[in-house]
Amino acid sequence: MFHILLTMFAGIGAGYVCRRVKAISYSGKGVTVIVWIMLFMLGAEIGMDRNIVGNLSGLGLQSILFAVAGVAGSVLAAVAVQKVLFSTEVPGKAYVPHEDSPYHAAEAGKTGAGDGILKRFRMFGGTIAVLAFFAAGCIAGLTGIMPFDPREGNVTVYILYVLMLLVGVSIGSNPELKKILKSITPTLLVLPLASIAGTLLFSAAVSLAVSGWGLTDCLAVGSGMGYYSLSSILISQYKEASIGAQLAAELGTVALLANIFRELFTLVSAPVLARKFGPFAPIASAGATAMDVCLPVILKNTGDRMLPAAVISGVISDFSVPLLVPLFCSL
Repeated sequence: MFHILLTMFAGIGAGYVCRRVKAISYSGKGVTVIVWIMLFMLGAEIGMDRNIVGNLSGLGLQSILFAVAGVAGSVLAAVAVQKVLFSTEVPGKAYVPHEDSPYHAAEAGKTGAGDGILKRFRMFGGTIAVLAFFAAGCIAGLTGIMPFDPREGNVTVYILYVLMLLVGVSIGSNPELKKILKSITPTLLVLPLASIAGTLLFSAAVSLAVSGWGLTDCLAVGSGMGYYSLSSILISQYKEASIGAQLAAELGTVALLANIFRELFTLVSAPVLARKFGPFAPIASAGATAMDVCLPVILKNTGDRMLPAAVISGVISDFSVPLLVPLFCSL
């Protein structure tokens, strides 16, 4: 775990120092490409293992249970935070996004340019791509067309280091980083911390309802906080040494599906969550995706005043994933 975190922090430093270099702006796209590669390889590992393939329906049910638990725990935590600490106004300094940032597009146009089918595709496009690469890997493993076995050697480990380096570079070079940090107040930090705690608490409870996974396994899945791609990759890599390649791949699949379901649930139910439980509820439900994929639908249903809370909550949830997932995998 130490080497992974060191790599990410090195990337953050490099990204900040080189933030004005034009090539650094492509680090986000590099993260996306490597995530696709890793998910393809994870799918191939699953496809090559007939035991996992035969148990996919059971893994899917477990994933839904984890998704429901994560959303319920985070939403209840958000309700408690709003009742105890906040009134109708959200504290924090004014946050005005840079005109080229995705946050500005979400605030000005809610879902950016375009509408109808194009608007929906932009909202779900990233999830569709993730599922497509994962499914393609499963097919490649099932049909035997993979030129090598990803379960052998250290290829995926080296790719994982590159991924974490680029994740750090992407964070450090973010043009919004200073504005986000300036908009933070101590009380505004309570929402993401409470959301994470609520998710972990309810994920721990899932260990009482599912067989085969221990407490720390369930906590590792819950620590994904909606960041389905990175959490599934980290789990499949870190758990292999302790529970074996097959079970590690299964747990990684559960994490992938559970966090995808969490994102989809937030996109669909954000209006109900905001109306029934308050403006913090859809932010907490979104987890790490509150700052990107789910941001437009959050702002549409809670108002522009919730932009700082959504972005800060998403950033902290996002940052917690590479910290908490390896931690619980190592216990």
